[in-house]
Amino acid sequence: MKKLLMIIVITLVIATYISYLQNKNSTTVVVSKEVIDSPDSPSSLKIMTYNIRHGVGLDGKLDLDRIASIIKDSGADIIGLNEVDKGMIRTNFKNQVEYLAGKLEMNYVFGPTVNRVIGSYGNAILTRFPIKEASNHILPGEPGSEKRGLLTAKILLPDHRYSYIIITHLSLNKRDRERQLNWIENYLARLENPFILMGDFNTELKTGFAYKPLLQGVKTYPADKAKDEIDLYFSNLNYKLINGYTLASKASDHLPVVVELKASA
Repeated sequence: MKKLLMIIVITLVIATYISYLQNKNSTTVVVSKEVIDSPDSPSSLKIMTYNIRHGVGLDGKLDLDRIASIIKDSGADIIGLNEVDKGMIRTNFKNQVEYLAGKLEMNYVFGPTVNRVIGSYGNAILTRFPIKEASNHILPGEPGSEKRGLLTAKILLPDHRYSYIIITHLSLNKRDRERQLNWIENYLARLENPFILMGDFNTELKTGFAYKPLLQGVKTYPADKAKDEIDLYFSNLNYKLINGYTLASKASDHLPVVVELKASA
């Protein structure tokens, strides 16, 4: 019995150490290649925000290939993802954003918000444009509440301009959300380049934020009977909204939201 207990303890220590090595100094993980199939002067940008619930659909099945197909069929140039796993037991230890990036031939950045004994999960960005730098920030919250984050990637667009692409996932707790939104407002005010902010805000956010949503009236949750407008976009870019819509899917408990933006002259 003592021998079995010792084996269990040693196994846990080794697993903890491996997780530590995987996660230390891994605030962000960036892979960036050259522009992939990118026109020199695109007339518009297509962007998606999607809470993928680590690839588990309404049918309870884990299927990242469904997520990859949705992204590919959308034609999105830039994708912000919430609830992405890296090395978690529940998702077979897979690095999910790396897997999706490989399937889609895209660059990626991952920003963990919660580190477990084995693995982590958080936000991610996929794009076919070069990622020049990235940063991950843990947002303020009450002690003991689940950590929430904001992930920023500085991306070189085909018109040779830089833009900050930002994905976030806010708390379910109202008080925490208010603190997080205040932090985000201060953060955005310090950015040197234009930005597009997107993600799961866990609130319809019609007031109490310095920026107005780019798209309004598009409900995303729950995926089978969407009634909440909580997956949102904000920007200070001089872009005209050409179109915005959800894609019907049961691959997650949220619907993906796509916007098509055109740069104003």
